[in-house]
Amino acid sequence: MNARNACLEDAGRVLAADGNPEVWSRSAAFLLRQVLEQKLKDIIEKKYGKFIVCQGESPPTFSSQLVVLRTLVDKELAAEVAWAWSALSAATHAHSYELPATGSELQRWLETVERLVNNEKEAHSNGDY
Repeated sequence: MNARNACLEDAGRVLAADGNPEVWSRSAAFLLRQVLEQKLKDIIEKKYGKFIVCQGESPPTFSSQLVVLRTLVDKELAAEVAWAWSALSAATHAHSYELPATGSELQRWLETVERLVNNEKEAHSNGDY
């Protein structure tokens, strides 16, 4: 089992646990977002090679990586991943005026991340978009 699958399993266990929803929802969101971000990086690097950042330059933003994802996987999945990433980002930042993410929201995001991780159609092999 690799680290990505271990994080997905941990997120599932956190979702199934009882306790303070504010704590477990944020913990599950952090794990899911970490898996999503690493998988996206892996998909892009598989197609284009490692990110090379010149001195004084910034690495590609995650938003720009989500745009590239649309060329590498099914467009519907790419849209779901972008939405899930945005929702997970919001869920990981605590605000006193917002309720924590619900278990059903986190379950939906977990399913989206699992679809990305298990996606077989990534990185068009012939280079066509």
